[in-house]
Amino acid sequence: MSSFVDKLFSEFESIKKRKAQDSENEAGPPSPKISKIDVKPSDQEEVAEFDSEKEFSQSDSDISSGLEDIDDKFGKFANIVNLASSEGCRHVVAVPDKYEYTPLLPRDHEPHRTYEFELDAFQKQAILCIDNNQSVLVAAHTSSGKTVAAEYAIAKCLHNHQRVIYTSPIKALSNQKYRDLHHIFNDVGLQTGDVTLDPKASCVVMTTEILRSMLYRGSEIIREVAWVIFDEIHYMRDKERGVVWEETIIMLPSTVRFVFLSATIPNANQFAQWISITHNQLVNVINTDFRPVPLNHYVFSPSTGCLYLAVDQFGNLKHESINSALRSITGGTAEIEDNFSSKNQVSIYVQRLTKYLFERNFSPVIYFSFSKRECEYFARAISTVSFNNEEEKSMVELIFYNALDGLSGEDRTLPQIMTALPLLCNGVGIHHSGLLPILKEVTELLFSQGLVKFLFATETFAMGLNMPARTVVFTNYKKFDGHNNRVLSTGEFIQMSGRAGRRGIDEVGTCVIVGDKFLTDQVVAELLDGEPLPLISAFRLTYNMILNLSRIEGVDPEYMMKRSFHQYQLSDHIPDIVEKIKSLKEQSLLIGKNIRSKYEKYYNLSLKKDALYEKIKPFLLNPENIERFIQPGRILKVKTPEDDFGWGFVLSSLRADEVESSLIESNDQLSFSADVLLNCNIKRDANGEVVYKPVAEGEIKPKILSVDSSVMNPISAIRLITEEDKISREIKHEIMKAIAKLDRAAGNSLPELDPIKDYRITSKTFIKNWNRFINCKQLVKTNPIHLRVKAGHSKTLKRLKPCEEREKVHQDIKKLTSELKTVKSIVQLEDLRARKMVLERLGYLDSEGVVQLKGKVACEISTADELVLTELIFQGFFNNLDEFSICSILSCFLFGEKSFQHFGQLDESDKKMFQQLISTAKKIATVSRECGLIFDHESYVSFFKTDLMKVFYLWAKGAKFEEICKLTEVFEGSIIRCLRRCDELLKELVNAAKCIGNAELQKKFHQANLKIKRNIAFSSSLYI
Repeated sequence: MSSFVDKLFSEFESIKKRKAQDSENEAGPPSPKISKIDVKPSDQEEVAEFDSEKEFSQSDSDISSGLEDIDDKFGKFANIVNLASSEGCRHVVAVPDKYEYTPLLPRDHEPHRTYEFELDAFQKQAILCIDNNQSVLVAAHTSSGKTVAAEYAIAKCLHNHQRVIYTSPIKALSNQKYRDLHHIFNDVGLQTGDVTLDPKASCVVMTTEILRSMLYRGSEIIREVAWVIFDEIHYMRDKERGVVWEETIIMLPSTVRFVFLSATIPNANQFAQWISITHNQLVNVINTDFRPVPLNHYVFSPSTGCLYLAVDQFGNLKHESINSALRSITGGTAEIEDNFSSKNQVSIYVQRLTKYLFERNFSPVIYFSFSKRECEYFARAISTVSFNNEEEKSMVELIFYNALDGLSGEDRTLPQIMTALPLLCNGVGIHHSGLLPILKEVTELLFSQGLVKFLFATETFAMGLNMPARTVVFTNYKKFDGHNNRVLSTGEFIQMSGRAGRRGIDEVGTCVIVGDKFLTDQVVAELLDGEPLPLISAFRLTYNMILNLSRIEGVDPEYMMKRSFHQYQLSDHIPDIVEKIKSLKEQSLLIGKNIRSKYEKYYNLSLKKDALYEKIKPFLLNPENIERFIQPGRILKVKTPEDDFGWGFVLSSLRADEVESSLIESNDQLSFSADVLLNCNIKRDANGEVVYKPVAEGEIKPKILSVDSSVMNPISAIRLITEEDKISREIKHEIMKAIAKLDRAAGNSLPELDPIKDYRITSKTFIKNWNRFINCKQLVKTNPIHLRVKAGHSKTLKRLKPCEEREKVHQDIKKLTSELKTVKSIVQLEDLRARKMVLERLGYLDSEGVVQLKGKVACEISTADELVLTELIFQGFFNNLDEFSICSILSCFLFGEKSFQHFGQLDESDKKMFQQLISTAKKIATVSRECGLIFDHESYVSFFKTDLMKVFYLWAKGAKFEEICKLTEVFEGSIIRCLRRCDELLKELVNAAKCIGNAELQKKFHQANLKIKRNIAFSSSLYI
């Protein structure tokens, strides 16, 4: 083996001589052991005079620059003033910066509206805010009486001859609110898209989309509005429609005052601050956990048929009782355990629980389920039992037939109607979006009259409708949200469970969770005792928004983005970040007092060396530069991000005893690997996985590992060509000993390959940084402190400690400053630029951002995809279609549920139409991708569905509703909802055709609209 050592030292001496000869032939002073590169004096001077405070630390001026112009970007920040709390009512006020806060003044006039019952503390406080002409957010539990604040604001406006708008998230709620408010005030109108009644009334109830449309069109009515009421404002977090609330709030005049009604939200103050700075006004937050009827929460065990108290009416969590319930569920009979999810077993537990609740007078009961089909199945499970007496059955029939009076004879005999009546007579109801609207409404009326004892409903029943029960049952504690089957959020649970307990009737309400074998005490505790979800902005850019804002003088999309709640939620952290930076800066100054100048200079040199290495590293590790040098016998160093393994010996083409493992894997497709002999220990991490770690100095423990090229650096100029055919254990030890001996003899500086001469790197940037690195490295190496650091001198290491601590502080400052810049920048700006580029490419905007004719047409469309429809209009697609085919193809834009139909099931004419639609969608998707818009191309194109094409075609042709329902598995209620949306879309397309002066197309869209507006699909609401 001595031949290996001899050859190694012989190769080393040979390289030393060649290096010396090269140095003599080059200009400038020789540099032994390191390849010499000419260095400009300016570079040397830069290294010598290196100042860490300039390059590696945050100076005072750097920090200050991160804090400038905050107000210019975001307006003023609002302060929070805490007022005295009383009787479970918390009152705070969001006050704009530099705005003088004045306390609320007592009312000096008769109240605008009085009530027969004593108002709760939070209601009185909300009314006082309205009397003081101040906006107010009322956050309280469902059925707690939030509507009092809205009613008082309406009464105030009517008394002062002002206009007020009441917005709600869904049409059904708008209809019900119209009925309730019209009964109280009379001077009330309604606008939902489906219906318009007395739009010039002093109080108009409308959906938020209608209000947004009025704002974009500059409606005269808006100038007369004094107050706007937003019901269910927590709906603003909805991913699809939440942005409408933000657009509307931002565009409303700052002279308007607001009443926001919301479920309990933990960040109500933050929302109020946003409103406060957006409209420069005081915004009060009235928060209460007060529940007029306290609740007892139970877990129902299908195994035992018993209820187990989980949380009592005083809010005490009953851990022992919960665990008993869970044990009973998991310890049930084998039959129940194995078949709990089967339909037969579910029927049994529904029957058992219903019987239990009815016998103990827990009705009326709302069963919340998260599937339309489950609601119907559960209801049928108890359909043979009657919970109504004969008198109640007669009342049900009377109300039911009166409600159907407006329907034609054929519509009254629809299967869904015929099936519903026997159930309702027995006191059992169903409520979900797949029902005929008239059936949903008659079920609501019967439930409110106490004639429906057990109602099986989806969660939309909890949205705003004032329909309390004595008991609420959750048939499942999980729901599918379109992506995952997840546990209900605390907010969702609170919203639905809030339906339990009727004020003035029940002393205590009851909430029941049906358990299964997967239910845990942690899930129960989180549902019953967790924090509600915060109100998180769902703001997103839409083409309709960009185009409409581009038409308004003095306003642009960036205006909307800057003032969005989304932007505010990001910028809300600015004061905290600023304070952290200031604190860290002070900490840095304190640490600096303990640092000696010479240690500071040495430490900063080391920092610069490391920073320069990071700049040259990509060149040094480039596989194309180094691959030809990684040959058997080459000596190289292996450094992973975590460890330095020291020098190794390449064995790639030798038949090694065994390759132990791969040390590190790279994602770089150009990288390669080689078998390298290294000194290392084999260990196991916390997960029991094998890991390799460097040995202690002087130890020899050779292992052969597959090493990726990304961790090979530096590469020695020494290569030992060997004729050995096999590397035995003894030879491995001798090789590693010889390399260690040679390294010591070379002063720990084995000659390395020169990246310029050997790799032939010609990049000017690299050469400049390489020169700086070499000189900086030399300065560090020759510094006396470095020698003591290498020797492990304890005093020296101790004196360098403050430098390390301050550097960590500087890195934290740098990170926070970067975060501050990110927060200061307008989010989604790249998305805006990409969308504007798409609009410009397609001809909706010109290069100056001015809206063109296509853009004006797209502005008219908000019910469906405005770009695809506008492209089809300008392609002349609709010109050759009759009214029936127009309705057919528009169904593809409106049906968003799970698809049951395949393309192959269409006839040839439908296929041709649909193919042109998809071709247009693909074109827009391609342009979007080319413009850098990040979105799911496949999801965008697959959104358009053919399920209702034949249904809409035949309906427009005059087919009966029962006939078209037989053509599809889609629920009747879903068909009607799509038909009503088609009505709205056709009205928009009439305006779009008018915009381009195409009278023929305008007439065609109008005729198509007339064809679909008939019979049960457009029957009037029972609330109107």
